[in-house]
This record gives sequence, structure tokens and C-alpha cells, in this order.
Amino acid sequence: MTVLQGRTVCLRRIRYADIERLRQWRNSSELQQYHIYRGEITVAEQKEWFAKIDSSSTDFFFMIEKNRRQYGVTKLQNIDWDTRKGETGIFITAPEDRNSFIAVEAALLLVSYSFNHLHLHSVAASALVENRQSISFIERLGFQLFSRENRLIGNTCEAINHYRMTLPEFNGATMHLQRKFADNLLKNSQNTL
Repeated sequence: MTVLQGRTVCLRRIRYADIERLRQWRNSSELQQYHIYRGEITVAEQKEWFAKIDSSSTDFFFMIEKNRRQYGVTKLQNIDWDTRKGETGIFITAPEDRNSFIAVEAALLLVSYSFNHLHLHSVAASALVENRQSISFIERLGFQLFSRENRLIGNTCEAINHYRMTLPEFNGATMHLQRKFADNLLKNSQNTL
């Protein structure tokens, strides 16, 4: 499971050569505010994290690429092979790309892989309640809210929404996104003729 190829984006497993770039992205104040863990990640912590995920059978992190440009990271982690459940997430570095078809295709590609190749029964996603953009994105993909928790993050109590999706929910709820994506591809190809 090294590369997942979509219509326009490619998801490739994170490599050691990527980890400093990821650390810089993750430590940027622009992205850090949206993450549940907001601490500064050190070089040593990043190397330790990579060593853990590089050989993991339960945690998969992918670079999102299109036309050799890197847009961000998506992940499937904490897979419980006994219950066939996992957790997904995504971050896109440039604000103008966060609600783009690149982000949607990357998320659909990974969730589809989770259900259709890994045969997971459900996939979960979480977001801070104050992160309206992420919540909107998660809900547009068809995830259903199943719980909310309050968690102490730093010195602040933060509310976190937890979402879940099953394969039938994925197939039903994402049909409109897949059609919209196909329509957008057709429109873009006609504009270049």
C-alpha cells in the first residue's frame, strides 16, 4: 500500500525525506490552530513518530500530490483489525485549497480504499467544534456525528465532535460528490479545448 492513484490526485506513503516538511507544516501557526494537539513538534519527536508509522500495520499517512505539487497529508490510523474500524483525517496546507476538489478527491480516495480494499466496517473522523471549515468538510463527505466530548487542551477546555461512516453511508452520501467532481473535470477539460 504505497501509492493510491485517483483521477487527478495521488496519495503516496510518507517517506523519511518528507518528515521535515511535514513538521514545518504542522508547526505553522496557520495549521496548528486547527489540530487537537497544538504543541510544537521537535525534530526528535518527528523522527520518532516516523519510525513508529513507517513499520506500522495500523497507521498509514499519505502525501497528497497533484502534478508533482504537494498539497498536504491524509491519514488512516488506529486501525483495529478485530473490529475493522479506523480513523481518518486530512490537512491541506494552502487555505485556498482546503475546500477544493483536491481535498475532496484525496479524502474520497482514502475512505474508499478503507472500505473497498482494507474491508473496514467503519471509519471515524474528529474535529474541534470551533473548526467550522473541517466540520463542514467532514459532513459534506457523509460522516455522521455520533458523539461530542470536552477535552482539556493546554489550559482550555475544547469541544470535539466525533463522526463515523460505514460503507453504505459512504456509497450513498458521496454519490453527489462523485457526480459533482466528474462534472467539474468535464467542465475543466472543455475549457482547455
